[in-house]
Amino acid sequence: MQDMQPSRPRNFCDSCAIRNRAICAELDEREIDLLNTIGRRRTLAAGEQLMWEGDHFAREHPRLEHKLLERTLGELDRTRRWMLLLGRMNAEQKVASFLIEMADRLGNGVAGAQTSLILPVSRQQIADVLGLTIETVSRQLTRLRSAGAIELPSRREIILRDRADLELRAG
Repeated sequence: MQDMQPSRPRNFCDSCAIRNRAICAELDEREIDLLNTIGRRRTLAAGEQLMWEGDHFAREHPRLEHKLLERTLGELDRTRRWMLLLGRMNAEQKVASFLIEMADRLGNGVAGAQTSLILPVSRQQIADVLGLTIETVSRQLTRLRSAGAIELPSRREIILRDRADLELRAG
């Protein structure tokens, strides 16, 4: 019997689930091919750290370096705004803002459509991030569901039915 090797993608970006949201979405095929020459796969043990000091690639490719800087500055600005807002929000505003943020990061990205997302965190983790109790987060989600702003098909799946209402509630 012949040993079958699984087919490998032409490059790692071809099989990336977040390709359209990642830095490599901004690169042309030549730059992606170059990026794949330095890519490696490695299995890490629990607690093992991975560090790479290879900034030569970015310096040699100014478009990539610019995109990395632009993305980093955008994330810093988003984090700054988030921290300022959390201190001034009530529970409803915090949960609504969190859902909008998650929809922007994880949603299906179809303008005007309902946004469906699977949260990568538990309600307890949401509570911890927002400075609330798990009971408060659950109550707020129930209120948003009752108001028709969201649907809760399962513990982690959320469908944003009325983003405008959520944005109004977020303040």
